[in-house]
Amino acid sequence: MEKRRYRILQILGLCMLITLIVGCSSGSASKARLLKVVSESNGVYPIKTDVTLKYWMILHNNVAQVTDNFGNLPIAKELEKQTGIKVKYIHPPKGQEMEAFNIMVASGELPDIIEYNWLKYPGGPNNAIENSTILKLDNLIKNYAPNLYGYLEKHPDINKMVKTDDGHYYVFPFLRPDEDLLVTFGPVVRKDWLDDLHLKMPETLGDWYNMLTAFKDNKKCEAPLTATVKLDDDRNTVFSEVIKLFSGATDSYQDFYIENNKVKYGPIEENRRYFFYVMSKWYKEGLIDNNIAVNDNQVQEFNMLSGKSGATICSGGSGLGKWISALKRDNPKYDLTPVQYPSLVRGETPKFGARSLEYSGPGSAAISANSKNAKLAAQYLDYMYSKEGHMLINFGIENISYKMVNNQPVYTDLIMNSKEDLAPVTVMSKYIRGHTNGAFIQDERYLQQYYSLSQQKDALRLWEMTEQKKYRMLPVTPTVEESVDLSRMVNDINTYVNDMTYKFIMGKEPITKFDEYVNQVKSLGVDRVISIYQAALDRYYKR
Repeated sequence: MEKRRYRILQILGLCMLITLIVGCSSGSASKARLLKVVSESNGVYPIKTDVTLKYWMILHNNVAQVTDNFGNLPIAKELEKQTGIKVKYIHPPKGQEMEAFNIMVASGELPDIIEYNWLKYPGGPNNAIENSTILKLDNLIKNYAPNLYGYLEKHPDINKMVKTDDGHYYVFPFLRPDEDLLVTFGPVVRKDWLDDLHLKMPETLGDWYNMLTAFKDNKKCEAPLTATVKLDDDRNTVFSEVIKLFSGATDSYQDFYIENNKVKYGPIEENRRYFFYVMSKWYKEGLIDNNIAVNDNQVQEFNMLSGKSGATICSGGSGLGKWISALKRDNPKYDLTPVQYPSLVRGETPKFGARSLEYSGPGSAAISANSKNAKLAAQYLDYMYSKEGHMLINFGIENISYKMVNNQPVYTDLIMNSKEDLAPVTVMSKYIRGHTNGAFIQDERYLQQYYSLSQQKDALRLWEMTEQKKYRMLPVTPTVEESVDLSRMVNDINTYVNDMTYKFIMGKEPITKFDEYVNQVKSLGVDRVISIYQAALDRYYKR
């Protein structure tokens, strides 16, 4: 009994560690080997079985609007029909996802499949395998997942991303292989206000200052620029999205990034001093929302729809598209437009913006070490990467949620023109997973239809105009020992940096204290943290 209690406490302690992210290595197989894999998998669906798999997943916000259990949806019922495999879905309570995950892992009572960001597991995926939380998937993927295995063999860069430093597969990953899928977040402004004030779309930091000043003076809005805060996995405030918006124009990134193969920490770089100077000036002049440190999505939406604000940074679907559709009916003049991330000098491309990685961890599914149905779980998950599964996940049920037109999937009016006057994203949540995340490959043809407005299509072009791809941190994985050091330092660093960022912007601390601030961050161990991530990055490059 004491031994079991010690084991539970040990795992709980591990779950509280703070870590970063993944690893890899690539492999290859001959054509003959691949043919053998296909024959061994017996990948013919539906599979005859009486087993019911248990599948733990976080219920995405969009899906939570239409059901309290994924298994109730038409897409889940169709998955069961097409695969022949029954699945019981288990969802953690909203807002308690991390706590529920930690308790589940510590208890040792694990379902067959766990959908989670395994890059965030303390010590990384290798440690999850060593702790007997999840299985090493090399043989299962090679022998019983021919669809995923074949895809990874053809895409060595992605294959490298979804392996551990030791070269082992550990998940059925959520993948976004197309560029448009990686850049769906950026700045938007009131187009009707620009027209009224005879202003051009802003391109530079100076343009933004002039525009926000004009909004304040002529449109009498209380908070010309509004934004939400970014939350980490534990729902702690990390930073305001305002930082992301102007990080390119001030060459001041909000987190760790890579430059010339070296890891840097944006909040202590010299350019952050200039960022603080600009933002504090704008805040003092009433151009920035007083509540940027606490705003959630609902407040941001209210500000943009009520005329309290005229500019923000948001997603192209649940922000830009949703707001235009919501107000066009009542106010035909209301209009929003996406704009490019600002630069300091006109014509220059900003270094930073918002671009995701092809594989970044969330939504990926591992098979638990406790599963007595690992082969069946692998076959079930692999169906999502088959041609039929890919179409179901991204477009739903043929002739119901989509039809084939000129050999291309086209969403029906059920999705795009709901008789219940529901937004496409709401109806999509019943029939597809492609608009969220999960163990599948997202299809850009979903986004091309979801982004039905001309403004949304323009957003994809404008928001891609940064060099973020060159500087984005790769999915590296600190070791268990390194994670112990990170757990002692990262929380304190994030808390202090976050607190001082708002104090500098809001004028509660003078910019003259910037050097003192940097020294304090260093005293909290940021140089050691950088060295850990650098070592992990060097290992990544060697895979």
